[in-house]
Amino acid sequence: MVVELKRVIIGMDIPVSKYLAGFALPVFISSLVASQMLIWLFPAVRDSIGTLIFALSIPVIGFLFVVLKPVIEADNKRAKIDENMHLFITRMGALSTSNLPRKKLFEILSRVEEYGPLSQDVARIYVLMDHWNISLPESARYVAKRTPSLIFADFLERMAHSVETGEDFHTFLIKEQTVVMNDYQVMYEGALKAMDLIKEVFVSLVASSMFMIIFLTLLPMIMIHDTFFLVVGILVGFMILESILVFFTRTRLPKDLMWHNLKIRPTSEDRIVKALVIAVLIGLLSAMLLSGIGLKDPKIILAVAITPMFYPGWIIRKEETLLKRCDSSYDAFMRSVGSAAESIGGSTEEALKHLRKHDFGALTELIDRMYKRLMTRIDKVNSWIFFAAESRSNLIAKFTEMYIKAIMVGGKPTEVSKIISSNFTRIQGMRKHRYQMAANMTGVMYGLAVAIAFTLYLTLHIMSLMNDATAQIDLTSLNGQSIPVPLMFTTYNVSMMQLMVLGVIVIHSLCSAFLIKVVNGSHKYSFVFHLAGMTWVSLIIAVLSDIAMSELLSSTAIGAG
Repeated sequence: MVVELKRVIIGMDIPVSKYLAGFALPVFISSLVASQMLIWLFPAVRDSIGTLIFALSIPVIGFLFVVLKPVIEADNKRAKIDENMHLFITRMGALSTSNLPRKKLFEILSRVEEYGPLSQDVARIYVLMDHWNISLPESARYVAKRTPSLIFADFLERMAHSVETGEDFHTFLIKEQTVVMNDYQVMYEGALKAMDLIKEVFVSLVASSMFMIIFLTLLPMIMIHDTFFLVVGILVGFMILESILVFFTRTRLPKDLMWHNLKIRPTSEDRIVKALVIAVLIGLLSAMLLSGIGLKDPKIILAVAITPMFYPGWIIRKEETLLKRCDSSYDAFMRSVGSAAESIGGSTEEALKHLRKHDFGALTELIDRMYKRLMTRIDKVNSWIFFAAESRSNLIAKFTEMYIKAIMVGGKPTEVSKIISSNFTRIQGMRKHRYQMAANMTGVMYGLAVAIAFTLYLTLHIMSLMNDATAQIDLTSLNGQSIPVPLMFTTYNVSMMQLMVLGVIVIHSLCSAFLIKVVNGSHKYSFVFHLAGMTWVSLIIAVLSDIAMSELLSSTAIGAG
């Protein structure tokens, strides 16, 4: 979804005239001067059509940069607003249960820095209301015309109309929970559907690249051309395109991470970092030791060096299993907190006193520890924050913080917990769809790793066969006669190609592992598990292809004998 040009122009942080005079015009003039200086300082440029076109294209690049810069900035701002809308509307609904004045509500929301551009737009509404005495409907419509997010703009328009018609603000925000969450779900699922297209592009890229490599390897048998550097170029281009595809996926998907970013880190984080450092050191030392004792096979060295990466990856997978179990129990816990607080007519602490006896799965122990902290009466807020931090979950951290802040300003526990539980369940449903897509993509990536390894090592065998065939031809016996086929007497640098193939396998495994990590939204180091797994799968296929080709060649030689 690209931001409309009209919204880009209206929503710019500086006036258009100032942007054109202070930025666009200097950039365009500088590009013109650079182009002319290049032609003037290097007269040989005029004699080369390609270089001359490059020099003349500098002003065009400058013009495109000036035009696209505000569009790209607006689109980045839109993406950040859209990915935080579900948290914003949940927080706003929870705070509204305290019957705060609307101006105070917007002041609180404007101070939530984690929402980024969304908080800035809310701050604009608050400033217009507080400093300029402009009504809420007019302030909302003013910002709605300038925000790059259509979801947020539509919400502001509906809010302005609701206030003008005299609808109760809390009632309006309760209704908006469903409306905004529906919009967010459509955006979220649309991004996930786009992953199907990216997966197909990935498969097509691999298939076409492998076909081109085989074709270019065999080309010298039918044409007099040296294609070795073309094969290398295809491999390098393949790795670059894979990296671009991963970057595009990362920017396309909504940022919905599993692990929280609280300053209080879970104890498992230290274990993961230590395991990763130890795995890297063991891998490097093993590779150096094997090289030192004279082992020449790079496949074995790579396999031994990458194997320790399984350990930190296994720890992360184990911790994420516990994280998901905490997420699956959280909505039931929040509903119970609200219901218990209402039924006993007491505080949240009294509700937890009764709830700690119940079984909430992976959260049970965390709830018990939180209750004990609350009973010390040292810091209630930090007691809840430690509970969220121990859960490892980003969603639990966000929604728990919303619950605390809403209760602190006088929110009703029952209504707050109902809003939080309902929206949490919706997001969990979207996440499960995302996990399923990540699982499907994992299978596809491992299948592609098998195909790539088999194709590349088949190519190596073909190169070796062509080198042997060329070496066996006795050119002195031809007596100046021509060969009746256009066979080029060339040799491939198989040793260099073997290292190149290993590099492609590692880069492809890294890109595929990182792609799975991005789609899954898991820990930042979780890619090491699939990096090791896909590298091992590729190397096993390499060994099997060597065995198969050796058997095939030996049987062919026996048959010929």
